[in-house]
Amino acid sequence: MRQEHWRGMIRFVVALAFALGMGVLALAITRPVPERYITLAERGRFTPVVVTALEANNHQQVRYSFRVQDRIYTGLDGTGAGTPPFERLSLGDTLPGAYLPEDPSVSGLGDVATRATHEAGQREGIAFFGSLIVFVMVFRNFGRRTIWGERIPE
Repeated sequence: MRQEHWRGMIRFVVALAFALGMGVLALAITRPVPERYITLAERGRFTPVVVTALEANNHQQVRYSFRVQDRIYTGLDGTGAGTPPFERLSLGDTLPGAYLPEDPSVSGLGDVATRATHEAGQREGIAFFGSLIVFVMVFRNFGRRTIWGERIPE
């Protein structure tokens, strides 16, 4: 009985460590997306942008251009807070956008402060629930099966 208890505790600790590691990895992989919006919200300048292309087959991305000191910059972003839905956009539409004054090539569409909050929440939710699923799968199967899927007799 005591051996079963320790075996269960080891399974729990291994599954938890694996799941936490996967969660940290998920957060690291998705980090650049909200960081751009956070930076734009903190230091960006707002400007109108013009829709130059609509890419329905590329996750409904919008290509846009804007002018800063007689130079034209372009960007690619999805619709979000402060912009109409993708289906209602047309070439030549003017949308709100933001860019970094020190590097106008860093830009985004819509209300970047709201998007920063929204994207960060999505990222953390995916990492949490993904880790939870990994934890349950590893915990249920660790120590019960061989690497070939055969059950270990208890």
